[in-house]
Amino acid sequence: MHIFRIYTPQPLSQHTSIKLEAAAAHHIRHVLRMKPGCELILFNGQGGEFKAVLSIVEKKTVRAELKQFVDRTSESPLRVELGGGLIKSNNMSWLLQKATELGVTSITPLLSEYTDVKLPVDKVDKKLLHWQQVVMRASNQSVLSSQRLLCPKDCRHGLKMWALTRN
Repeated sequence: MHIFRIYTPQPLSQHTSIKLEAAAAHHIRHVLRMKPGCELILFNGQGGEFKAVLSIVEKKTVRAELKQFVDRTSESPLRVELGGGLIKSNNMSWLLQKATELGVTSITPLLSEYTDVKLPVDKVDKKLLHWQQVVMRASNQSVLSSQRLLCPKDCRHGLKMWALTRN
């Protein structure tokens, strides 16, 4: 039987019980249809992961008992940073998903004068939150545990910063 990996932003420690946040609980309850007693792996992107067992799966609550810590260092020795031009919403979500699944460690959306998509200042926080959720969901499909999504940057600024880190 396949053991599912689930991301949670909470601090995790061995031999404790945690209540999973709404997004993870929904995924476990409605998408995976897991029941109490099912095994899973929980990780928070801060190194390693925990084997866990579901203790409660109810309408409003999903609890897991954290069992064994597994010091999984599955990070690539290569640091892959992706700076991609801002593209239409569905395509951007797809780009973030696939980049995360492939092991990109850092993703920076780039703005340029030739970008068709203009991101209004008042929508940046909402869009960034959506993109972070896409990255988080995609990280469930990858054995890598830490990806960073950076704030959108002007293309020239992004290239300058990249050049400075290479010297």
